[in-house]
Amino acid sequence: MEIALDRCDLWPAYNIPICDAGSEISDIFQCTKQYSLTCQWAKERKENTMKFFIAGVKFHNYKSILSDITEGDNLVLFPEPENKFDPNAVQIHFDNGGKAAFLGFVPKKFSSEVAGLLEIGRPLECVLTKFNPGATTWEMFECEVREIKESE
Repeated sequence: MEIALDRCDLWPAYNIPICDAGSEISDIFQCTKQYSLTCQWAKERKENTMKFFIAGVKFHNYKSILSDITEGDNLVLFPEPENKFDPNAVQIHFDNGGKAAFLGFVPKKFSSEVAGLLEIGRPLECVLTKFNPGATTWEMFECEVREIKESE
């Protein structure tokens, strides 16, 4: 069976191959129709960044770090390919003085992009851009994932 590939404009510098909506797999990672739709949406963005609220915060021990976390803090991304709900799941942790606190996940809308880029070794950083401790858990932590630029 021949696999139809397309090129995604999401990360134009890398020209990452993705599946078209009719394919089931790609050379890099398993692809879904959702990934192709996400890439179509991503073509409208001007920068190689993804901004979102962390998903699933209410299911994790976020209260223990509320007094320590601040806007501008770096967060850590960990792929979780064995996740039973999303094989592209990516955990987001806060390094609280050497003690990691699991905050939640990259939302499913972005998880295949982030997981795929991590899988192929693209350097990414995740930064807390907005922190509102009084908000509902699904709007408490806003972060931005962006490519780490190599120094010239």
